[in-house]
Amino acid sequence: MTIRHSMLDPYATLIKAALRRGKSLADIAKELGDKEGVEVTRQAVGDYVGKKGWKKVDAAPEKLVAPNLFVNWFEAESKTGKSVLELVEALNIACGTHYRPNFISQLKSGAKGLERTPAAVRNHMVRVVLGAELSALGIPEKELQAVIEAILI
Repeated sequence: MTIRHSMLDPYATLIKAALRRGKSLADIAKELGDKEGVEVTRQAVGDYVGKKGWKKVDAAPEKLVAPNLFVNWFEAESKTGKSVLELVEALNIACGTHYRPNFISQLKSGAKGLERTPAAVRNHMVRVVLGAELSALGIPEKELQAVIEAILI
């Protein structure tokens, strides 16, 4: 059975969401067809979208995360072998916060910026990054905290 554009009303939300994500009409038709086990043509989806007056949104370019405080902190902490859950738990204990593991993915994706993150969290991240970088330069462990404190004053 082939679905016509007049039969696509039950899928309006799915179609609109796919358009927002920048999917092509052919991809939307294939996705609907696979989901329902029927044939949905690109033309049917195109006619339906045109009838509704919707427009395809150009897909957002993939964000390239330049090295920044979060990226450097995450890399330094990841080298210790901790899981994301352990990283978030340690951050919560050190900073008195109540973040969930999705906090990491929000920062990774750029959905949440560090500028809205509490100063205590940013300071903790700076301390971890400085510790990792200064250790790599060969500063002895016993002097490390004194150097970090002197830098952060």
